[in-house]
Amino acid sequence: MCDVECPHTHSPEEAAKLVGISVHTLRKRAGKRLVPSTKVAGRLRFSDDNIAQIIAAGHRPVIAKRPARSRARS
Repeated sequence: MCDVECPHTHSPEEAAKLVGISVHTLRKRAGKRLVPSTKVAGRLRFSDDNIAQIIAAGHRPVIAKRPARSRARS
């Protein structure tokens, strides 16, 4: 991401690598407006903010493991 204050944007290839999904999936989700994106001069781009939102939306909370159930013997 950008080390200085700037409105940096990423290509779909760069964004997909940062998010950890395929370029195809990212483009498809952006086309359906399921993930935030930006068009710059007619090209699909993702800001640092967009990428952070995509990652946050995919966050799944940790669920504590349940203790194993003991089997009743018959």
